[in-house]
Formats: sequence, C-alpha cells, structure tokens
Amino acid sequence: MKTLKWLALAALLLIATAASAANMGTSAGFDLDALLATARSTYGLDTQDAVVLLEDREVIQGANGDITTIVHRVVWIGSAVAIRSYADLRVPWNQAGSQLEVEVLRTWRDGRWWPDAGQISETAVVETLPYAVSHADDYTPLRETMLLHDGIELPCVVETRYIITRQNAPAASGVFVFPQRDPTVRARLSVTVPDDRTWHAETLPGAPRPTVNTSAGAHTTVWDMQSPGQLGLPVTAQPEATEPAVVYSTWQDWETLGAVFTAAFDAAAHIGPALTDSVTARTEHLADPVEKVQAVLDFVAESTRNIHSDWRLWDVPRSADRTWETAYGNGWDRLALAAGALRALAVVPTESGAASLSANPVFLGEGMAAVAPTVPRLDPSWEPALNIMVGDGEFLVWTPNGSLHGVTYMMGRPTFVPSLGQPEFMTSSGVDNLVSADLKLTPTVDEGWSWSGTLTAQGDFSPHGAIFAGKTLNEAAKDMLGEMLPDADLDACTPRTFVPLGVSVACKGTLAGPEEQKNGTVRLTVGDPGDGVLGHRPHDIHLYESERSSAIMLPAMAQDITVRLPLDGFTVVRLPATVIVNNAAGHCTVSAKVADGWLVYRRSVSLTGAGTWPELRAVLLEAGEGRNRDIVLKAGGDS
Repeated sequence: MKTLKWLALAALLLIATAASAANMGTSAGFDLDALLATARSTYGLDTQDAVVLLEDREVIQGANGDITTIVHRVVWIGSAVAIRSYADLRVPWNQAGSQLEVEVLRTWRDGRWWPDAGQISETAVVETLPYAVSHADDYTPLRETMLLHDGIELPCVVETRYIITRQNAPAASGVFVFPQRDPTVRARLSVTVPDDRTWHAETLPGAPRPTVNTSAGAHTTVWDMQSPGQLGLPVTAQPEATEPAVVYSTWQDWETLGAVFTAAFDAAAHIGPALTDSVTARTEHLADPVEKVQAVLDFVAESTRNIHSDWRLWDVPRSADRTWETAYGNGWDRLALAAGALRALAVVPTESGAASLSANPVFLGEGMAAVAPTVPRLDPSWEPALNIMVGDGEFLVWTPNGSLHGVTYMMGRPTFVPSLGQPEFMTSSGVDNLVSADLKLTPTVDEGWSWSGTLTAQGDFSPHGAIFAGKTLNEAAKDMLGEMLPDADLDACTPRTFVPLGVSVACKGTLAGPEEQKNGTVRLTVGDPGDGVLGHRPHDIHLYESERSSAIMLPAMAQDITVRLPLDGFTVVRLPATVIVNNAAGHCTVSAKVADGWLVYRRSVSLTGAGTWPELRAVLLEAGEGRNRDIVLKAGGDS
C-alpha cells in the first residue's frame, strides 16, 4: 500500500511539474510566453487588472476591391473588471457585403488551453441581432457577434483572433493608437496595399518608424512598438492627438473620397413624386425661408424614428423614399431624407426675392486638434450632420437626432464637407468664447424683486444659430440667464448686438426673491449661465478626479458675472470671501464689496486652454464652489 501511495504522489508531482513547465507556444508568429514574461518584468502582474500582451491589426487592401481586417489580441486578466472588457466581446459587422471568421478563441489556465488549443467551442461564438434594429427589417443584415471565452478563472490569458472581410469596398482608412486602455507589451499595425494603388499614412509623434516588405505585386508597411505603455486616463475623444498613433488610408485623395461619398449620398437623396407632394403640402403656406426649413426638418423627425445603429457599417445610405416609406432610418439615412426634402424646395422666397437653399452632408470631429490633415478618411469619431445654407450665407447644422444649430456648432471642430473635397480644420471661431452678464437687482422687503441688465454670449457660446433656427430672442435670453438668478422671470429683452458670432441683449424681469429664513435672513445664490464655462467642458473632464494622466483638450473660454444691488433696508450678514486663483490654466476671481450703499458681486473665470490638470482643476473647483456664490442679507438696519 505504501508503494502505491508513493507512486500516486509521484504521478501527481509529475503532472504538476508538467503543468508548470507547459508553454503557450506561438500564435500567428508571436511568442506568447515571451510576451507574458515581458509583462511580468515590465509592468508587474500583482497590481494590474489586465495587461495587453499583444494588440495586432492587419489591414489588407485586395486588388479585387476586398478589404480584410485581422484583429489579434492576447490579454493577461487579473480581475473581474478585465473579464468584462476582454473575455466577453461584441463584434459589430454587416452581413450584407461582409464576412466574419473567428480563427482563435481560447483561454490559457492551469498549463493548458481551454476548451482546446486548436478548436473553438460551439457555444463560444453567438451571432445576435442588435436590439436597436429588432423592429427595422431593412437593417437585419447587421450583426453583433458575441465572442465568449470558456474556462475563465483568475488569473488567466485570453486570446482572440478574428477576420472581417468587406467585399467591393471603395477604400480602407483608420487610426491605430499603440497604447491601449491597460498596460501594453506589444502593439503592431500592418497595412498591405497593391503596388499600383496610391495610399497615405502619417506616423504621429512617438510612434515607431515603419518597415516595408514587398511581394507579389503588393507591399506591406508595418509599425511595431514594444511596451507602448497605457493610454492616459480618462480616455479622451481624440487620443491620437497626444498618443503614439498611425493614421492610414487607401483613398487616393480627399477629392476622390468626397466625390464617391457625394455621388452615393446624392443618389440616395433623390425623392419621388409622392414625397415631393408631401413636402410641398407641408411648406407651401409658409413665407419665411427658415420656417420652411424648420417645417421640412420637423416633417423628417415626425415621419421617421431614429434607429441608433452605427452608420459606418453601411457603405451607402438607403434611398430617401425607402426611409420615408418604412418610417425609420439610421442617422445616415435620415440625413439623406432631410437633404432630399430640402432640395425639393429648390428656392425659398424672401422679402428681396428668391433665395437659394442647399443641403449637403458634413462630418464634424469631436476633438479640437487637426490630426493628420493630409490623410483622407472618415474618422470613427466624426459625427455626420447636414449643412444647410439659406440665402447669402446663413448656415444651419442639423443632426440626425433632430436638433438644429447655428454655424458656431461647427466652430472649434475638424470639419469635412464631402462636396467641397478638402476638409476645413477650423480650430477657432475667430472671436473669444465669452459669456458675460452685468445685472442689477432691486430688492424689496415685502414684495418681489426686479432685475435688469445685459447678457452677452459670443464665439462658441453664441445663441445666434438657435435664434435663427426658430428660438425666440426671449427664449434664448432665458437660456443665457440660466441659473444666475434662480427662479427669475424674463419680461422683456432688446438686442444690442445680433451677429452669428455674438449676441448681446438688454433684459429686465422679476424675481420672487430669496425665501426668508427663521432668523430673518435671506440667501441670494448667484449661479451659472445656461451654457457657461463649467457646462461647456468636455465629457472627460471630471472634477472629482484628483489625478489625471491624459491630455486636456479644452478651448480657451471665459465667463464673467457681475450682480449689483442697493442695500436700502438690508444688512449684510455674510459675503463670499475674496478668491484669486491665477495659474497657467487660467484664473478665477471672486469678490463682493460694499460701497456707497451698493453691494457689487463679481465672479470671473477664464481658461487659457493650456496648463496642467492640477492647475485647471484648481480654477474650475473655485469657479463651482458653493461658498463663492452665496450672499446672506437681513432685512432692516444699516448695511
């Protein structure tokens, strides 16, 4: 019996030794064990949620017009958060004109591959229909394939490799950022293009220099980066503006891209007699050109529901007639329908005669920087919209979700109008981005208060486009006022300046007045304008984060609020303390002074668009601090 026990123990030891000595081996030419060893020595695994051992993308432009994209990813996982990010994947693609092939989907744990080194589990690849198109039959070719790794236990290594092939695609373009959301050991991009095809690539600062290999009528350009690190957090809308990246495109030039896109869009935007009659019936009784435009856009919004699917999965939009007939459309299709309906108006009447009307698609970038402007492409982050021009140059921008904006909506953003061929990287509106208010309050002890003053908004804050698009001056002024005077009513306003890049109005109104507390005091809180500096910051700027490693993409802007009130019949109980914050990111000043029977409160904040995160955070925290906004008064006595 003792002999049998020793033999069993020896067998277990041999199994354990074999498991510990087992190797992941190579995959598609990559040594996975060497990558894991580098992860341990470079980043350490004990403190990481995940480490990306390999992020590899191959893009192959075939001579027959097919475009093949191969995604190969290997990740060491050490936490439940990472499981959700890397082990349960969703791959969107379009079955109409594309094919998806999953080559590798496996998990390395306990010295072996699960479920198998060379076979994929039958339940690991699940093809689903995106919920957004479940009641939109024309979009049923859209697929969202779930890739589910079996055998997950912490820690483990997951490997995924899949291929998407698009048939007869016009060109390929994209942005590859080398650092990933988690520390990365190796990131590689390769682009293969036929020798007779013009293409473009720009290697951005920090990215590796490429190598080129040639074979059989094609050449392959490879960018291979060892230990690129991790994306700065929080991830910005445009990481390629500051991180090592490559922008590539197999489009010949911007003009070719624009011509192909414009031809497809114009064909889709052509409308038939029935739709033309409906547009005419909706607009023939209207005289004002902007009212006609608004009526058409309202007609599109009311007659079709918006399908929230990725427009980039379709090479061309559906016809406008089909979108109208089915009463639904994605952003791409609704833009074509709106353009066709507006073009059916041809010209619109004005007081001085007929004014021309044009409606063309435009793409608006999320970021601020002009990254690789010589590389023709449609960036994944670009937002499609409709650029509408009425008369001699009054611009409107309509987005597929149904919102209408003025020209300032395009300011400070990379802009590409396909019909013009070349992009315009407008990084400034040409004027300061400023919102300001100079208000006078007239308080009374027993009755409501009154107020008057001037509201100004210019640059990116200008409400001119909203007013031109149908909002009344009073409504725009009320939006500008925001919460500067909580619960204030606006009775009347008169424009002082009214141009696209700036609006200034003189206003007056009433205020219920702060509620008197038990101790006889009243608290006046001076809040923010409707669209001020704090509300205008990008979504990735979170003031609750004391540390930040990503770049700050923020335009220069300013806000200045002054409130004056006579102190007849009131005593000052408490005023905000004087605040002065001044650094490279900007400044914030708060002051409240009493002189000659008047209280003058002023809060000013200005951002330069530069500076470090601690500097910017210091300015914004003071700008939003509650104690800097409260004025406490008490009825009776001298000030």
